[in-house]
Amino acid sequence: MLTFRFYFDRIEPWRKRTGFLVQYFGGREPADGISVSYFEADKELHFFSDRDEMTFQVPDEDLWDRTMPDFFRGKQSLVLARLQHSVPKQTSIRLINEYAGDRSILYVDTSKAHGERTVSIGQKAESDGESQCIETS
Repeated sequence: MLTFRFYFDRIEPWRKRTGFLVQYFGGREPADGISVSYFEADKELHFFSDRDEMTFQVPDEDLWDRTMPDFFRGKQSLVLARLQHSVPKQTSIRLINEYAGDRSILYVDTSKAHGERTVSIGQKAESDGESQCIETS
């Protein structure tokens, strides 16, 4: 019930004004993970990281276009810019060309046309590939 209330009290009014929302969660306890969530047009992307690492892994443009749902294809640079603007300075965003096995992106579609749908992107992939780190400022 709390999630439902938060959605209609905070997310919907903001999204109606700006068209998108980025929300950062820094964890409450030392062992908690951190997350950054991107909301746009009844679609959500949730990126996760360890509190110790403070680095979010985002697919590079090629991997993004191959693996993201249709709504987000071609929007990697836009979403990345919005994430960089909204996360704290001590947090970094790393571009990856393969998904790591322990890092996945959660995609949620809450549109009425499809009903609520949740997909974990890149959950089973393994990575030893090179990555590029972008420090936020």
